[in-house]
Amino acid sequence: MEMAKGISVFGATGGQGGGVVSALLKATRRGENYAVRALTRNPEGAKGQELKSKGCEVVKCDLDDKESVEKAIHGSYGVFLVTDYWEHFSKEKEIDQGKRVIDVCEALGVNHLIYSGLEHVKKVIGIECEGYHKNMTSQVCEQSDNSLPNITSSAVEVQVSRIPDSILTDPDGYRFKTIGLSADKLTIQQYCNILSEHLSPKIFQDSKITLDQFRALGFPGAVELGNMFEYYKRGNPDCNIELTKKLNPDLQGFDAWVKANKKMLENNFNSLNIQS
Repeated sequence: MEMAKGISVFGATGGQGGGVVSALLKATRRGENYAVRALTRNPEGAKGQELKSKGCEVVKCDLDDKESVEKAIHGSYGVFLVTDYWEHFSKEKEIDQGKRVIDVCEALGVNHLIYSGLEHVKKVIGIECEGYHKNMTSQVCEQSDNSLPNITSSAVEVQVSRIPDSILTDPDGYRFKTIGLSADKLTIQQYCNILSEHLSPKIFQDSKITLDQFRALGFPGAVELGNMFEYYKRGNPDCNIELTKKLNPDLQGFDAWVKANKKMLENNFNSLNIQS
């Protein structure tokens, strides 16, 4: 019997990594020969134990520790990597983490690394955009001696989850490629109209706030998010909706996603005490 292909997933107890783990486990049930390894800093926590009960190997891993990374991904056929700027608000730390994983993958002979991030904003429009991986993926790859493929993602986070499985079933077709993902392309008013329709009696409106006004709001990350919005306004992101649908045939547009997640959205908006 052919040995199972070990797929190690960083951020396995988070939103995106957790979704990837779920999709890979589903793939194994339909016959894909994967052995899913969930990487987390706290394998004994409730989320780690839940993943273990579902059939994952749950392994402790610290992205800041090279030896820990080496032990965690040793023997892996494929690795899914997502980093989290918002955990520490350090551009340098996130770049260092990503470079460390890339270099270890190369040293250990990992066949495929899928790196989920977003575009290099500074290259496109000349401003920094730390966070949301906007500069990180490209800068990590620039600073690494190795050339490995990555995903750039503008899709709703949970919908990214099936993409790695699709790539791993045809790895040569996507090797060394950057894939711009998107589930939809809408104006702010279109987003508002969809939210208002499904979450009535709440009414959502375009606030018409300027980018500089948003950056000046003062909460942690306001400047970074403002720069991200500026990129989407004038950077012409390279996102391919049709390719995204090919990689995830179950992809939902924003309208379908809001309808399917109405209760979750209502609970979240209610918790913020947003007025209708």
